[in-house]
Amino acid sequence: MGKSIYSLVLNDEVIELIDTAAYKRGVSRSTLVNEVLAKAVGFETTQMQIKSVFSFINELINAEQRMRLLDQCRDSGFSIVSALNYKYSPRITYSVEIRPKKDSLGELSISFRTSKPELIQAIENFFSVWIAVEKEILPYSVEYFISDGKLKRSLNRFSDEISSKQLADVITAYVKNLDRLLNLYISENELLRDELLIRRMRELKPII
Repeated sequence: MGKSIYSLVLNDEVIELIDTAAYKRGVSRSTLVNEVLAKAVGFETTQMQIKSVFSFINELINAEQRMRLLDQCRDSGFSIVSALNYKYSPRITYSVEIRPKKDSLGELSISFRTSKPELIQAIENFFSVWIAVEKEILPYSVEYFISDGKLKRSLNRFSDEISSKQLADVITAYVKNLDRLLNLYISENELLRDELLIRRMRELKPII
């Protein structure tokens, strides 16, 4: 979705109201004007789609006891938080950034609050197995990056016809499955958990 610079002649009073509204929402003047004009002509911008997806995911996550959606929805995305079944219940943050490009919808980033080397190693092992199985079962290419117990993963570019509700369903299902399998992995015998994770992923076939 490209952007260009345009000159518009607007009333000073209108600009003052636009600036006030933009400040209250924490967005730029251009973002707010673009959103107002898009609504007027029946067009959904990326930012509007993100808010819509955020709203649908909020409904889906509210039914979960272990997970919640952070209150703030950014212009480019949002975050879902959970807790790991481990000592002190370290927090897991699933951050979704929607930045549509030719081959991807955006990025999913998974991070943890822990300084325990053994837990970081277990999480990185989980990510390595997860990536290997995804590369085996996914019908398209995905980019990955792992560092210090954090995983960044590109999101598949779905058809432009996919609705915000459908996108919310796919993202929520993927995050819930990953979160559930990670918690199982951490709690299981170190000699068996890789094999168990592979089996579960092949049966589940998580797609995003």
